[in-house]
Amino acid sequence: MMDGGDIPTRVTELLRSRILHGSSRVLDLDRPLSDQGIDSLGVVEFMATVESTFDVELPEVFWTRPGLRLSDVIAYLQAGIPR
Repeated sequence: MMDGGDIPTRVTELLRSRILHGSSRVLDLDRPLSDQGIDSLGVVEFMATVESTFDVELPEVFWTRPGLRLSDVIAYLQAGIPR
């Protein structure tokens, strides 16, 4: 079973491999994805990938709120991981 500490690494790797196509650029967990060059389609693709990878349904606000950050997704996933 994965522990909550693995989530930041897995989420960042998903974004890099699926959306950024292997880019090694530095990602800021607390900066909106849109400010890091990820367009709205990329954000939607990323969210769908997170849902299927972690077998979760992300809240609607994640899909509709501008300014989504990696730290938002990570915190939500970690809250669902038993400690």
